[in-house]
Amino acid sequence: MLADGDSFAFAAHLEEQADLEGITKPTMTSPTFSNERRQELPNEPSVAATNRTAGPTSQVCLVSLPYASLSRPSLALGLLTATLERAGISTTAMHANLDFAADVGLTQYQLCAQFAPKDLLLGEWTFARAAFGDAAPAAEPYLEKIARVHTRVSGYHRSKAEAELLIETLRELRIAAERWLDSAVTWALATGARLIGCTSTFEQHAASLAFLRRVHERDPERVTMLGGANCEGAMGVATHRAFPWV
Repeated sequence: MLADGDSFAFAAHLEEQADLEGITKPTMTSPTFSNERRQELPNEPSVAATNRTAGPTSQVCLVSLPYASLSRPSLALGLLTATLERAGISTTAMHANLDFAADVGLTQYQLCAQFAPKDLLLGEWTFARAAFGDAAPAAEPYLEKIARVHTRVSGYHRSKAEAELLIETLRELRIAAERWLDSAVTWALATGARLIGCTSTFEQHAASLAFLRRVHERDPERVTMLGGANCEGAMGVATHRAFPWV
């Protein structure tokens, strides 16, 4: 994971890579998900490797999960981290969305973060099974619906073959999300923070619930919190009532 101060540099790197490689939207000529190479900072350790060396240093760990913007670090995490540090509370800000993008590839990440209409909730679906387990809705009816409306998804709108590629990509992203979450939780727990909180806006809710569920399962003594626009008013009350691990 990236600490708060490093997130701007890595986000800029991802944007630069997109410009250099001509990535504006996914196309049929792009590598498939399973063959796409992981994007990492040149001549430097990967994001994940860098953080595995970090020891317990924090009282609080604040996390921004997929599918937050890659080019705009979380304002909430920056403000809260600065406020807590001024109060003498050691805090780690983890921009985990950047690490997930590095893991699955920029084009695949942007499919959910940027290319698809928000009302399709592609990003939420990729983390739904990890968040809700057996209670998650069956996958096939949802994927059949997405295949029917593939013309609304930039880069996958021209043909039946692109619709099939879209569905394959979503299946791969869901598998990758579940694998990646275990490592992400390990990194958060390694900070030593007794309180671990996530910020949730737009399509970050399922990922945040899945992340905090794993934190609670692995260490029930850790305090877990969830905030952000998705927790305003009745939405926050419903989240707290429906998900006892928050």
